[in-house]
Amino acid sequence: MSINMSMKFDCLKPFRYFLRAKGIRVFFQALSLLTLAVSPWQKLYAQTVEEIQALDLGTVAVLDNSTVGTIEIDLDSFTRTSGGVRLLQVGQPAIMRAQGFDPERRLYITVQANQGGTVTDQVSQEQFVVQRYDAEEFVITDESGNVDFVVGGVFATSGSGGTNFRDTVFRAQYTVTVNY
Repeated sequence: MSINMSMKFDCLKPFRYFLRAKGIRVFFQALSLLTLAVSPWQKLYAQTVEEIQALDLGTVAVLDNSTVGTIEIDLDSFTRTSGGVRLLQVGQPAIMRAQGFDPERRLYITVQANQGGTVTDQVSQEQFVVQRYDAEEFVITDESGNVDFVVGGVFATSGSGGTNFRDTVFRAQYTVTVNY
């Protein structure tokens, strides 16, 4: 019995196997090879995205809310304020980690607000409005299929004139989507 078998494996695309053989025995051997090749690949490329460090706007004081004031944490960890908002303690962007993707793969990042403003554990007459979240348009994974990226954002006061911001933690939720 002569056997002529060739297989091609491409990590970046779904498996493609080319098999030319005579006899059913070869089919089962090729099926065994396929099973062995798929199982480690699936474990190796289990994709996850997790938050390593939370987005923190720092500590601010709202001295004047007669016009809209803002707090911005940019992707380089720089904190800016405008209007009647003063920075008392510097914040930090969120650090996200994507793992288990293909090596040297371009990942497209989008961030969306889950809510339009902040919420507090204690009742606060004033809240901050989410103007936007920022992230790099895309990142490229390393040779292990992993990459860290940052998420920043811009939050604003209402500009209503009231300065009844309670001295508490203001929270907002967002969703990070990774496409490839």
